[in-house]
Amino acid sequence: ERLEEGSGDQTGGATAVAREDDPWPAPGEAREMLAAVERSVTRSPLARAVEEMLHQYLSIEEYYMMESVQRAIDLDHATEDSKTSTLVDHVFFVLQECTRRTLSCGRPNVLCALLNIINNS
Repeated sequence: ERLEEGSGDQTGGATAVAREDDPWPAPGEAREMLAAVERSVTRSPLARAVEEMLHQYLSIEEYYMMESVQRAIDLDHATEDSKTSTLVDHVFFVLQECTRRTLSCGRPNVLCALLNIINNS
């Protein structure tokens, strides 16, 4: 359906008029077409390859995060005249960098997975 000016009610507003020569699909048909396209894209080999690559990325990020935190723990040494530690700063920096890299993927599910890894570690 398309809206045409000047036809319809007495206020001169637009009303919906069905035209047979209209090249655009009806709203219901457009939603069905969009859903079909989304299904074909999300099930494509490319989408599966991207998901596999993101899974591998998360594995590498988890390894980096664990090793970096362990290194921060190993390097932290308290001296007798020192009342503070840099351990917290170093760990927060590592977590911030891991989160920043994961955010740059643009995938909310990858960020959620990283946060679950951090929470369970």
